[in-house]
Amino acid sequence: MLPNYLDILKENEHRILIVHYSCSDITQVPIKISCIGVRDEFHNETLSLFSLRTFSEEELLENFWQTIAENSEKYFVGWNIKNPEFGFRVLKERYEEISGKKAPTIKTNNIIDLDEVIKQHYDLKRQKLDLKRVAEINGYQTLNFRSGKEEIMMFQDCDFRGLELSVGRKVKIIGDILNDLIRGKLKWTLAEEGTFWSSRKIIGVCAYVVACIIADWFLFSTVTPLQLSSVIALAGVELAALVGLPKLLEWLKR
Repeated sequence: MLPNYLDILKENEHRILIVHYSCSDITQVPIKISCIGVRDEFHNETLSLFSLRTFSEEELLENFWQTIAENSEKYFVGWNIKNPEFGFRVLKERYEEISGKKAPTIKTNNIIDLDEVIKQHYDLKRQKLDLKRVAEINGYQTLNFRSGKEEIMMFQDCDFRGLELSVGRKVKIIGDILNDLIRGKLKWTLAEEGTFWSSRKIIGVCAYVVACIIADWFLFSTVTPLQLSSVIALAGVELAALVGLPKLLEWLKR
């Protein structure tokens, strides 16, 4: 049985460091690290932001792992940080590859995926969580936030300052999510959004379409005979408006 990670975080709030990093395309070897952010959310402070703007990649990783060694008894929290494709493992393997030294040891239980904590707490199971979407739902500032694909392009363009801003924003957002989750203030609506075509919604949409067909039939049959296909087409337009209007309003807000 998995431990209750939220309880662990609550009990060790003063012993948490948030870690996030950017890198080159993970589908191409070697994976090069471009920026790493480390934040102490309990003290509301970003401790370190190592990037290729001021360090070589080896220096960047050396400084990062020195920070880890100095805080080895703390808990390291990130977003997908235990993912085998782009989690802590990549930082460890890249450091050992270019330095020829062993990375400091971290207890497995001291590395915690915040997205997995949220899934566990809200019983979301295999649902994929999007960091920026969670931030937007909770009203966090997303200025300078860039997607993984955008960060890869920035790396290729040597825009290391932009990467610093993006990684710095992400460690701040992860800290905000952690802080609100611990205090029970995290707003949550993704569970419904992630399963748009649930049985309840399918039934609701079907009922809406039938209601539109019936209403349109009675409305237009009193004026002029209307083909059933025309009524169905009109109901389709109404359905498109029902689905598309909220998306349009959301887009306009952004």
